[in-house]
Amino acid sequence: MKMRITVQGTSYDVEVDMVDGGVTTSAPVVSRPVAAAPAAISVPTPAAPSGPVAAGDKAINAPVGGTIISIAVKAGEKVSKGSELLVLEAMKMQTSIASPVDGVVKKVHVAATEIVRDNQLLVEFE
Repeated sequence: MKMRITVQGTSYDVEVDMVDGGVTTSAPVVSRPVAAAPAAISVPTPAAPSGPVAAGDKAINAPVGGTIISIAVKAGEKVSKGSELLVLEAMKMQTSIASPVDGVVKKVHVAATEIVRDNQLLVEFE
């Protein structure tokens, strides 16, 4: 039986022999790698400029729709670039949303267990 297997983004055509109900694989039959499989969905992270909050960096929006699992900050709290603001779960994967800048949290616009949509405002900075 011929099958296509993808290993680290490169697809290979292989032959598989059935043996007593189990499966053993023969050596890969590769004349050329097959076109790569579609890339996995990645969650974009905001750019992280250095220094204080710039004019365009006053808010964090949800990179994808999902459920807020936990919130690590509150209004008035000072945060450092890279520190965790909250955890968002989407498609059974938890993503830590980090501060892109050093600054002070002006307002947290979501609560734990809240369902958010793509690009919804999550945290605002002063």
